Parts: sequence; structure tokens; C-alpha cells
Amino acid sequence: MVRLREIMSRDPVTLTPDQSVEHAASLFLNHNVDGAPVVDENNRMVGLFTKSHLYRCVSQGINLQTPVSDLMTRDVFIGHPDDAVADILFTGIGRLPVVEGDQVVGMVTRTDLTRTFFNSFREVSVELETIINSTHNMIVSVDTEGRINVFNTAAEKSLGISASEVKGRNIIEVFPTSRLLDTLKTGKVEAMQKIMLNDHLYLSNRSPIVKDGILTGAVAVLQDISDLENLSAELVSVKELNEELDAIIESSFDGLYIADGRGITLRVNKAFEMITGISASEFLYRDVADIEKDGIVSESVTALALKKREPVTIIQQYERTGKTTLATGNPVFDKNGNN
Repeated sequence: MVRLREIMSRDPVTLTPDQSVEHAASLFLNHNVDGAPVVDENNRMVGLFTKSHLYRCVSQGINLQTPVSDLMTRDVFIGHPDDAVADILFTGIGRLPVVEGDQVVGMVTRTDLTRTFFNSFREVSVELETIINSTHNMIVSVDTEGRINVFNTAAEKSLGISASEVKGRNIIEVFPTSRLLDTLKTGKVEAMQKIMLNDHLYLSNRSPIVKDGILTGAVAVLQDISDLENLSAELVSVKELNEELDAIIESSFDGLYIADGRGITLRVNKAFEMITGISASEFLYRDVADIEKDGIVSESVTALALKKREPVTIIQQYERTGKTTLATGNPVFDKNGNN
């Protein structure tokens, strides 16, 4: 927050009550000012004398030797060094004496306020432009006539067009399929719309720009979702493949028992349950060594295959159900040779 002490002119030109209007005019001319605080012998402000008082003096034919105390404004609005500039920026005050304690320490003029406002506006504009150009997503906006006024760095990179080439041009000239003009007409938000540009798929969100209840333009924010779409397609393929694999496993007349490289049971099919007479819940997510230890099966062919790292065939006994099976265990290796 900008304070008055940061923009005020220090040790301002001052007048004393007994100095003449003519002296004030000379002072204003020599120091290029249009007003000065009137102070007493202790530098305490007692009034304000400005060019307006000079003009009134001339227009009314008042003697130029008249002391400024006869014409000055006594009821003066004053500021203090730590006052916020924003609090007095739009008050319409042409000049503001700054007082600390009871001493005049500075002067703020309309020029000072204008310069401060302009600098603040420029800083905010630069910061906003930096944020817009640092955004990963494309941002394109148009005015009410459909002319492009924002075209950020992401849009330049993605579309291969510089902002200088398109700014000020109608959006339809640059992107004939753009629907930003429709957003201008309807004044409605259009969210999550898929569009294709330069062989890339984008998710577009279009919104009207409304200021003080008045439509001033429209903006589109576009996110490249080509990679997400590809990933989504891959996930769908994997899901379909898994469903197909599940169907094959469940349709097999052979009993299938599948465990990971640590011997943890991942799944058994319906045929396995029918052959052994034991529910899948007795096996799922349990270590084959524990299953063998609990006596569910006399010996685990899976444990043997994992240990020997080669196919193994044995006779298995299921004591609970009295079933005897011929079981073959086949280890499966990844590309690094791990089970």
C-alpha cells in the first residue's frame, strides 16, 4: 500500500499570513507551483493559498498588496505521512498539505496523485500480463466486436502464431470455427467443449466478460488434452483386454490358480473351485506357504514352481474335501527375468 510520505514533495514552499498576494504570485512563478500552505512562525499551518485565490484577486480588482491571510482558505483538508494514497486518490482534492504532529512536512498535488495512479495501473497491468503469459493453458479474449485483445504465450506456442499478428483482428479471420462470437451473442458460459486445432484436441471453456453489468467481451481458456485422450484410450483398451482375459479364464474347464512372484494368491477360477471343492475365499490374497501350512492343500505346486523357477507337476491332496488332483505349476518371468 502506497503512503503519502512516498509521493509527497518534502519541505514545500510556504507563505506566511502577512505576505502579500503579489509575493505569492512571484513565489508560484519562480517555483512552478500552484499553491502553498500558509504557516505561522512555528511552521504550523493556518491556511492554504492557491492560484484560484490569485485569479479571484485579479478578477475582482483587489489590491495585490493585500495579505494572503485575507483571501486564503482556512478550513483545509490535510493528510498525514502514513495515510494511504488510495484513501484520497479520488476525492477530487487538487493539492493536499501533509502534516506530521503540528508541522507542515510535505505537499501532494494532483500531478503527484496522477503519477502514482498511472504507476500503480502500469504495475498491475504488467503483473496481470505476466500471469496470463505464464499460464500453461491457452487464453484468447475478444472485445464486443470480436477483435482479439488477449493472445497469451501458450496460444502463440500451441498455434504457431505471434500475438502481434492477431491482436486487433477479428477472431473469425484467424479461427473461422471459433465460437467466441456465439458467446458474445448469448452471454452464456460454454464449459467443457472439445475442439480440434492443429491436430491437437483441446478442452475449451468460453465465458462472457461482464464489467459493472455490461458485456465487454468474451474469453476462451483452452487446455490441450491430446495426451489425456490417448491415455484414456489406452485405459479403455486395457480394461477391454482385462475383461476378455477374465472371460477366457472363467470359461476354461481347467482349474486355474494365479499368484504373484511372492506367492500371494491373486485369483482362482470357477473350474478350480469345482475341482477342489474349496471356495476361492480360502485362497485369495493369502500366501501359498500359509495355505499349505493350514493343511488346505498337501503341497503347493505354486511354491515349488516359484522356488525352482521351472515348470513343476505334482499330485495334490485336498484333505478337507478328499479331492486329489494332478497340478502343474508354471513360473512366469518379466523382461528382467523376475518371477
